[in-house]
Amino acid sequence: MAPRRHKYDGAWCDLVRYAMARQRMSQHQLAAAIGEPVSSINAWVAGKTRPPLEDLETWANALRLSTDERAQFRWHALEGYCHEEVWAKCARLERELADAAVEGSRLATECSELRAHCGDLREKLAHARGQIAELSAQLDKFRAG
Repeated sequence: MAPRRHKYDGAWCDLVRYAMARQRMSQHQLAAAIGEPVSSINAWVAGKTRPPLEDLETWANALRLSTDERAQFRWHALEGYCHEEVWAKCARLERELADAAVEGSRLATECSELRAHCGDLREKLAHARGQIAELSAQLDKFRAG
């Protein structure tokens, strides 16, 4: 990965550039759509200045971002406002949460399999009890007779 050119050039800028390319939108067109000067758009998209938090919804609408992209867009915009250690801790916690979700899914599958196995064992136990009852009745007949 190439080093970032500017202090705030990160995932937010990448997402903006991606959305602009997908929409075949120039910085001039984006500037017109959100009512900002082209120089401001250039500084934000290049990562020279922090993302404009108060205008994120306007940007998201202009870039036609999906619901998932909007969530990422807002999240990554905050990166420029957070201390690096805080941001790194958030990223670590996100990874841990994702790992926990995978582990939770694995455990849920394992529980489901164990419940099915317990159901099978209950059926076998009920069948064995029935056989024991039959054998006990036969034994009682044999002893009586």
